[in-house]
Amino acid sequence: MRGEHILCLTYFVIQFLECDGRHTESWRQREKYGKYIDVIDMNDVGHDKRSSSPDLNRMKRCRCFCRRKWERQFHCCECAQSGCFPGSAHVTLADGKVIEIGDLEPGQKLLTANKDGRIYSDTVLGYLDRRNDIIGRYRKVVTSSGEQLMLSRSHVIYVSANNNTNDVTPRYAQDITIGDYVLIAKDSHLVSTLVINITSHHMQGAFVPLTQSGTLLVDNVLTSCYASFPHGISHAAMAPFRWFPQFADLTPANGVHPYVDVMKKVGRFLLPDSALSSIRMAP
Repeated sequence: MRGEHILCLTYFVIQFLECDGRHTESWRQREKYGKYIDVIDMNDVGHDKRSSSPDLNRMKRCRCFCRRKWERQFHCCECAQSGCFPGSAHVTLADGKVIEIGDLEPGQKLLTANKDGRIYSDTVLGYLDRRNDIIGRYRKVVTSSGEQLMLSRSHVIYVSANNNTNDVTPRYAQDITIGDYVLIAKDSHLVSTLVINITSHHMQGAFVPLTQSGTLLVDNVLTSCYASFPHGISHAAMAPFRWFPQFADLTPANGVHPYVDVMKKVGRFLLPDSALSSIRMAP
């Protein structure tokens, strides 16, 4: 009973803190007017293209602009919301079956790797983020061995700069460059593979499953379950999910777990900028 009391108290603290009115107007607008088929971030558009495009030139004050299926012209809109993995991402279960990341269920076993590089199955605790209908901005990381991984710029991924699986650091996806090496599963161990191309895309959905270890293989590439903050700090902060399995039940059917939102606000308030921009630390 003591654990259940702590869980209930945590839930009410979250509800008290989470009062910033998110998921109101922008979500109503999207539900009312439908999904965008084009969402363009001005940060992705070069200066030459901005100057030559009438639409972009007319909308200099907009950071992002959108176009729906039945519309000819672009208009100002909210920028694509950040996600972690799009709905098209895949994970591999312990029995070898490959499924879309949004089809995972708590208690299932999926493949990940330990610190020695051995592939093993880990338990899915639930979702930190599960949103079907948003458009997220993702980086597509293509490797020389054929892997194509989509993940948000702030998501943590494991990288080797010198093709050495014993010299691996967690890094934000936005800091990966062509020529780096990421880790993939081959047979029963991790091997490194060269990153040969990186592009930006807007994709449907945002999903972040959480495992006991805090890591997972997505489209055969080893990644962290966490984004925006260093892996070690995030894994410690998510301890309630490991202590109380029922804690994951608070994740909405289409939304972010309230505890995650609160912890992000606390982290941005307490942690120095250097901790958010550099994650050179042991996994």
